[in-house]
Amino acid sequence: MGTKPAFSRYRLFLGCIGGCTLLAAVLRTLALCLDLQIDIGYFRAGAVLPTLLYVWEGLTLLACLAPLFLIKKDELAPVRGVTSSLTLIGAILAALTFAATAIYLATQMGAIASAFPMPLALLLLAVIFLLIGGAYFLLQAMGRLESAGLCGYGVILAAALLLSVTYFDRYTPMNAPHKVALHVCLLSIMVYMLYELRVLIGRSLPRALCVISAVTFFLTATVGISNLIAFGAGIYSDPLYLMGDLCCIAMAVYIAGRAVTDLMLLSPAVQEMLTASVPVTETVPTEALSEQEEQ
Repeated sequence: MGTKPAFSRYRLFLGCIGGCTLLAAVLRTLALCLDLQIDIGYFRAGAVLPTLLYVWEGLTLLACLAPLFLIKKDELAPVRGVTSSLTLIGAILAALTFAATAIYLATQMGAIASAFPMPLALLLLAVIFLLIGGAYFLLQAMGRLESAGLCGYGVILAAALLLSVTYFDRYTPMNAPHKVALHVCLLSIMVYMLYELRVLIGRSLPRALCVISAVTFFLTATVGISNLIAFGAGIYSDPLYLMGDLCCIAMAVYIAGRAVTDLMLLSPAVQEMLTASVPVTETVPTEALSEQEEQ
């Protein structure tokens, strides 16, 4: 299990990713508010802020690979279920945002189907799996891990279907920052859930989960926060993308809670408590047992 050096390395890693995410969110917010051409949905050609943002995002994504070199295979032990208040808040937020997105799609199904050239069945499936995905986080919050397992695949399918729905949006250019960023976030959520479900079935890959957690947190927090601020500032106005951004923010909180829980388990204080709670059995020498039998 964890040692003090492992705790220090992991804490440093999480702190660096958190700082990089904050700076990226600030840069992206400024780029959206100052350098985005609202009428066409693209950044201005040659703008400095978007260039700085892309460079910083690339460097941060490379930094997310650090656990493969800084942490040993047996130093991390991801926990099953919700075990911290931050994770509980994230699970509740994710359940609410997934359900709210499903309700929005259900109530606006006719308008979306007529505006986007897509089959109505795609919207129906998106509503169903968004509700199932929301149930996964609700069951996690309730501690019902056995029931949550199957619903976890609903999160993956919900993200895939939400990506498909926005893919058919012909009013937003295919390679516009708004659409591309949301699609990348949804893809990262799908990969993250694959590794989290491995934890539930006892087949975890701790370092790989640590890497994809950092990547997904960075992407969802950066994109979700900056897009939400841009929506409030009037840069964006599409409620469908707003629901996707809210789902991203909820996932970022949930993943951050998971990471904090793993860090707490590596702390020396917790390790001492776990060691002290393990019962120690004394062994009696064979000679002493034979003497007692003779008496």
